[in-house]
Amino acid sequence: MTRLAICLVFFSVFSSFFAKAQTQDTIIDNKPYAIHVVQPRETLYGISRQYNAELNDLVVSNPAVIQGLHVGFHLLVPLRHDISKPLVQIPYFLIIFLKNCHQMIRLSLWIFKGLISRFMN
Repeated sequence: MTRLAICLVFFSVFSSFFAKAQTQDTIIDNKPYAIHVVQPRETLYGISRQYNAELNDLVVSNPAVIQGLHVGFHLLVPLRHDISKPLVQIPYFLIIFLKNCHQMIRLSLWIFKGLISRFMN
């Protein structure tokens, strides 16, 4: 049980940190870009705030947005960090650890559901 708790704490603390490291999807002309797929009810301003990008840079990188955003549209979002600085890499052992935590959580939920169903019958 303590191992599960440690996994949950570890995952919650570091998930937002590593999510930022995974935003770079492509490099065009030595500039990093994230590829964002437009979801329902998203605005260009909200997307620019989400990536800390200038609204004008989004329009310059995606001239088609002048006619409006459409769900499923792939936006190139220019990232502000310098390309010469290395991005944070997720170590392999951490990926394995998080996969094991996920499996432990699924197993715990399965056991919990079984106990509840036995108690209810």
